Amino acid sequence: MRFRILPSAILIGVISLLFAEKADAYQKTGLHEPSGDEDGKEIGLGQYMLAGQSQYKPSVTDIGTGNRNGNDTADSLERESAGPGIGERFGFEGRLLYWNANFRGIVRSDEGDLKGTEIDIVEDLGLETPKGVVSAEFTIKFLERNKLKFSYINFSYSSSVLLTDEVVFKGVTYPLFSLVDTTADIVSIRAGYEFDIFHNDTGFFGVQLAANYLSSKITLVANKVLTNSVKSSVVIPVVAATGRVFITHNISGTLEGSWMSYDTAMSLDGSAYLDYNPMREVGLTLGWRTIIAEADLETEKAEIQWSGFYVGIVVRM
Repeated sequence: MRFRILPSAILIGVISLLFAEKADAYQKTGLHEPSGDEDGKEIGLGQYMLAGQSQYKPSVTDIGTGNRNGNDTADSLERESAGPGIGERFGFEGRLLYWNANFRGIVRSDEGDLKGTEIDIVEDLGLETPKGVVSAEFTIKFLERNKLKFSYINFSYSSSVLLTDEVVFKGVTYPLFSLVDTTADIVSIRAGYEFDIFHNDTGFFGVQLAANYLSSKITLVANKVLTNSVKSSVVIPVVAATGRVFITHNISGTLEGSWMSYDTAMSLDGSAYLDYNPMREVGLTLGWRTIIAEADLETEKAEIQWSGFYVGIVVRM
């Protein structure tokens, strides 16, 4: 009889030890004791015993992702946040911008001995300002520090006013109270090469050499009959500089400026903007830009400025 009782006693002792270890595991891990079936799955004793042996404590990352140790997720996040901001990871970048540009300017056009009037093209001719302007910019990046950059912008205006003063334009005199229809088209196309002198994970600073093609046409039609227009086009060299700082992993601030001086003409183009990149392929931009162009030739003069805020979308590949 004694030999029959001994195995039963041993079995009862082992079971008691297992339940004691199980209770200890609950206390160490903070896991609640299962009341049977949780979420349709029965939680086995061996799982809690293993939890007690490793003193495993689930992290927020583990709970959110279902990852038992969180290592894979942490490694993925570390790889994503390493290196420069995600807005710099591209081979091709395109920007489509809508610029609410305020416009002001003075033009004069002489003809022979008849000196033209200096015309305020907003006050005298009634050109609309501010006016939305759409522009496009493209960048191709290669060998990390090298970029080819292209931009296109078209300013187009039209108006119809009764003159409040006599105007002389390109040898034609427009009397007081003449009905004058005006159209003005100005196109700027730029192509250049940029090299980033300084470049690391915090940002970059680069210089650019570019050629800028400018063309303009202004037409005045008096009383629906008399038409007069002036056209010009020129290709000018441009020196530009760009600096960018990564404020956070997906937000950057950029300053861009270019300057040109050619004979008696001068042009200045400056902008400051923020990029927000929720992902590598797509971003949003908000900025402010001003363009100043001046030319004082023997028979023609122009002083024009655009300035204002713009918004846009950025696409990268």
